[in-house]
Amino acid sequence: MCWKYSDFIPITFMLGFYVTLVVGRWWNMFKNIGWVDSFALLVCVYVKGGDEKARMIRRTIARYVCLAQVMAFRTISISVRKRFPTFDSLVDAGMYLLRFSHNSFAHFYALSMLRKQIWYLEKSEKERFEDRKYWLPIKWSMDLIQIAQIENRIPSHHAVKEMYKEILSFRNKLVSLVHFDWVPVPLVYTQTVCLTVRLYFFIAAFGRQYIESEEHPQQWPLDAFFPFLTTVQFICYVGWLKVAEALLNPFGDDDDDFECNWVIDRNLQVCHHLQKRSS
Repeated sequence: MCWKYSDFIPITFMLGFYVTLVVGRWWNMFKNIGWVDSFALLVCVYVKGGDEKARMIRRTIARYVCLAQVMAFRTISISVRKRFPTFDSLVDAGMYLLRFSHNSFAHFYALSMLRKQIWYLEKSEKERFEDRKYWLPIKWSMDLIQIAQIENRIPSHHAVKEMYKEILSFRNKLVSLVHFDWVPVPLVYTQTVCLTVRLYFFIAAFGRQYIESEEHPQQWPLDAFFPFLTTVQFICYVGWLKVAEALLNPFGDDDDDFECNWVIDRNLQVCHHLQKRSS
């Protein structure tokens, strides 16, 4: 009876739809993880000047975009949160231009633009709401591009538009990641699929045995003492489920999750090398 009616459980449909949903979310997260190469190249090409101030403008614009990524990753990635647990840890890592000398460009920029923003982020840190302010560095970088345009360091309005467009595209990717983390796969759906798969093979363990009784006498000699097909089915279905479980939260701290800290370091290195080559 169990053998006869076990196929009525729509395990293939449920598991296939669930794995498709999880893998689709995982792939969309990967596509939105954010790479600064295009934006850093635009900054190097469009922001002219070989003096110290021009180099600091290019470096600061790119660094603030990387800072926005770090602040967004802190809300969704366990490993990044462990690496940057507080606002001071971001400062120590060089993500903020808060410690400067009076003769540097950072001092000029802080006096003209950043004083209020820095105070706002410090206040947010005390209130434990700083994670929601990842859009602020995007605003700072756009303001700095505007300053560079006023100082005639950017040749045209088209160049400003292109850099703004790239910044907003990068920002939209960060927002998509935050939204994916905010609205996960419904827990009841995951529980239903996991329970269905386990229940199916629990029934199969009893229903697919060769049992001889008076009502069902053995009509042919027994030639299989091991359930080969059931074992293959178990490997396929349970392996399918394990793949979905491994991809369900790619921003964790498991070995198969995204290396968010590597992405952060890589983006910072790309910005640094590009600005160094353009100087």
